[in-house]
Amino acid sequence: MSQSDLKISVALCTFNGAKYLRQQLDSFAAQTRLPDELVVCDDSSSDETRAILESFTGEAPFPIRLFFKEVNIGSMQNFEQAVEKCSGDIIALSDQDDVWKPEKLARIEAAFLKDSNVGLVFSDAVLNDENLAPTRWKLWDMTFRRHDRKRFAAGKALEVLLEYNVVTGAAMAFRSRFRPVILPFPALTDFIHDGWISLVIATRAKLHFVDEPLLLYRQHSNQQLGAGLSKWEMTIKDRHSAYIENRKLALHRLEEIRQVFVGRDILSGTGLSYQQLDSMIAERKEHISNLIEHYKTRAVLPDSRVMRIPSVLTEIASGRYHKFSRGFGSAAMDLVSK
Repeated sequence: MSQSDLKISVALCTFNGAKYLRQQLDSFAAQTRLPDELVVCDDSSSDETRAILESFTGEAPFPIRLFFKEVNIGSMQNFEQAVEKCSGDIIALSDQDDVWKPEKLARIEAAFLKDSNVGLVFSDAVLNDENLAPTRWKLWDMTFRRHDRKRFAAGKALEVLLEYNVVTGAAMAFRSRFRPVILPFPALTDFIHDGWISLVIATRAKLHFVDEPLLLYRQHSNQQLGAGLSKWEMTIKDRHSAYIENRKLALHRLEEIRQVFVGRDILSGTGLSYQQLDSMIAERKEHISNLIEHYKTRAVLPDSRVMRIPSVLTEIASGRYHKFSRGFGSAAMDLVSK
């Protein structure tokens, strides 16, 4: 039975996840605040995933509803169907290969109970290797910088999310009352369901972040999405070039977002006008365009460290290192890195 007036559903999507799935299922059962239901949508797995799920259903301390696809439909559409089938007031998304800390659902529930205006809660995560040994990184080291946390806390979540997604689905839960405006998930450039859910809810409710890791986020070669640890194996100039391409995608995505918002009248009843949205998008475009120019300068720095000094000093003097990067730390990195 529910430990509060809120009913929590966990939406789990699986596909050939037999290698790691049982550990995730066991972490659900070890929650100090158990879920009220687990909804699993399996995307036509060909390994032992189904058998593991059926075995767990017979012993889990909460109800489980299993749905098995005959034909593979892809992860985003699979999550869409899982979200649609949940009956809870709160829907917590889950991947098949992570492990939740025992207090995850309790901490998330507490945030929703504390403020009825909170529509979505998300947390940090520990980045682990495929054997769950911790790396030296946390998820937010890659995805949610301190500067952006301050912007969130200042009520600028939508501004941040228009530029890039900082909310990872595996660490997210949201109120199911927003489901009608969220579904169906649109196809946007380099943007999946978690980015869309957080963006839409930010137009009509508060987003609350829990500044602690509430799950072990497993990194392995077979996962569809990860935290991008591989970028740290690239040279600094290649990382800058890759980031430029990523920001170009962001510019294109902003146009797509506006089209979908208008076409589906996403802002209806939010108090936010399309003129305001256009203004925010224009500001984000200008910011991203200037950021791209900054990174173009960094991406073509000479191989000689001595020869880099004039360009780096010019960027420091312009203030762009502090506005678009991490200040003197980024400048120092450009001076000394290979």
